[in-house]
Amino acid sequence: MGNLTYVTGGIRSGKSRFVLEKCKKYKEITFIVSAYSCDDEMKERIKKHREERPKEWQTIEIESGIIEKVQEIQTDIVVIDCLTLYLSRLLDENPLIKVNDVLKELNEFLKMIKKKTKQIFIISNEIGMGVIPDNKMSRKFIDILGAANKYLAEKADESYILISGKPIRI
Repeated sequence: MGNLTYVTGGIRSGKSRFVLEKCKKYKEITFIVSAYSCDDEMKERIKKHREERPKEWQTIEIESGIIEKVQEIQTDIVVIDCLTLYLSRLLDENPLIKVNDVLKELNEFLKMIKKKTKQIFIISNEIGMGVIPDNKMSRKFIDILGAANKYLAEKADESYILISGKPIRI
């Protein structure tokens, strides 16, 4: 059964770098990434993240259907970077999706991946410390991501929050 480490924090707080440091001791890693290049600045961010990872690590890029991607994993160590972008895309594709649907998908994904791997790292942004948005879709996104983050923190064997690049075990 795979061990789950959940890593959260603000945008640009050092979450990915923290997980990369933890993964250095492993040779074979699968990175499941959900970022998409919607503009030049995002393309540059994606390029930088790719360059930070060793070339021999497997990368699986997803837009949707994270459960189906479990079959492509060929390593014992998996990093998901990041849940925030994945859920954002999921909501874009299906604006009527409900929190329970997302939690059900996460639960199914965790059951499958824990059987296949030894160590899973899931990275997600903590966005619940800001102001309440003035539009319905943004509030729905916060509700979905907040519920997913709470769910992962409950299921995780270890959880960390990064603040200004410093990890704090929670």
